[in-house]
Amino acid sequence: MPESPAAYVASRVQWSGFHYLPLEDADIAAMADLPAPHRDPFDWLLIATARRRSLPLMSRDAVFKQYPLEVVW
Repeated sequence: MPESPAAYVASRVQWSGFHYLPLEDADIAAMADLPAPHRDPFDWLLIATARRRSLPLMSRDAVFKQYPLEVVW
């Protein structure tokens, strides 16, 4: 990498126009409403957060397409 990982990620987030979302209690609670095609709790958190906030999820992991949300990639 041309710079430290922390600096690299921060510069790419800023360059792309993305921003970080704060993790909220409601995101964690929304995990309970998901069916369980697989058992990765971090994936569940991503899915629940995207669904609750009506956001697309960017991933090439096919498991995300088993859930009712927009998957980009």
